[in-house]
Amino acid sequence: MSARPDYLDEVMSARWTSEELCREKDRRLIEDLQTLGPRPAWWRPRARRQYDRSSRRLKKAHDSDLRTMLAAQDPTYRAAMAHLIGWKRPEAR
Repeated sequence: MSARPDYLDEVMSARWTSEELCREKDRRLIEDLQTLGPRPAWWRPRARRQYDRSSRRLKKAHDSDLRTMLAAQDPTYRAAMAHLIGWKRPEAR
């Protein structure tokens, strides 16, 4: 039999509050929008439309992740979902 990795116990024992979930969603969204870069200038309408579409997709994806996390009532399931999505607790960073 294989032993459970140590990090798995730490991940599964994490307890997320609603405030922590909202802060982590906001942090990840800001990070992704910074990676996307600034909005193109007004004289580049095609690039602006593409940028706007990408930023809307990012916002919808992060909102969906947050709704999924808030809907989970079981703390263990919530911790597992957060780990799979890639969320890190503030004290874990």
